[in-house]
Amino acid sequence: MAREHDFVPLDGVLLDLGLSSIQLADEDRGFSFRSPGPLDMRADPDLRETAADIVNSWAEKDLRRVFAEYGEEPEAARVAGAIVRRRVKAPFEAGGRLLVISFHSLEDRAVKQFFARESRDCICPPHLPTCVCGHRAGLRVVTRRPLRADSAEVARNPRARSAAFRVAEKLP
Repeated sequence: MAREHDFVPLDGVLLDLGLSSIQLADEDRGFSFRSPGPLDMRADPDLRETAADIVNSWAEKDLRRVFAEYGEEPEAARVAGAIVRRRVKAPFEAGGRLLVISFHSLEDRAVKQFFARESRDCICPPHLPTCVCGHRAGLRVVTRRPLRADSAEVARNPRARSAAFRVAEKLP
């Protein structure tokens, strides 16, 4: 393909495999944690199946495979089982949790401050007598303090020693 477009010789190739800010900013795409929207998460909006379709209809074994292969989730079986049990009560919709693992105190502080700010209805400076910002809480902090690896986990995985795990839940 590079030859077809006269891109040879090449000195290097850069691939950006992440989400774009445009995808994250579009509330209807379902990627944003801060904005309401459907549980969509399709990188290509022309695809038929949304994330809601997947978590509400796929077999447990298929969910487990996706979480294990693409998410490298060690608890893929437990997660898939919990989804299948939960969806019996009601289908999954917009909402969810933000889970962050940080490895440095500066990163953890930024996450903690973000969670604190986004879980308050007002972020005006304290010296103002009334709220003028109009900010409304979008999160509920689930873990007040970061979860840390226990000694057994650190023995198995020494890199886990500095990990801090925080969770917040999106408000409806």
